[in-house]
Amino acid sequence: MPGAQPPVVGDLLARAARLRRASLALAIPLLLAAARLLPAERPLPFDLCVLHRLTGLDCLTCGLTRAVCLLVRGRAAESLRMHPAGAPLVTGFVVASIWIGVEAAVGRRIVPRRRPRAGA
Repeated sequence: MPGAQPPVVGDLLARAARLRRASLALAIPLLLAAARLLPAERPLPFDLCVLHRLTGLDCLTCGLTRAVCLLVRGRAAESLRMHPAGAPLVTGFVVASIWIGVEAAVGRRIVPRRRPRAGA
């Protein structure tokens, strides 16, 4: 079944789930390192935003990639001016990477899965 959850005994993670978490925990810092290597002024060689291409207007996420590239370079004020969601996004990436890395290392969920209530 596509998208099926790996078998979990209690809150212990199966080997495949641990490997996926470890891979993702390593991929996130690599993506942030790649963002540091990209040119902050024009990190993508083309415009991904269909709204901007068709109308010339910025969408809600326009500038977010540049804001992340600026922030990982330590240019926080410029990043904030580019897009205010850049700092929360990078913070979320770092927290998620640590969280799932710890889960992979210890082999269990940090926060136990919610159990369905009887009769619900």
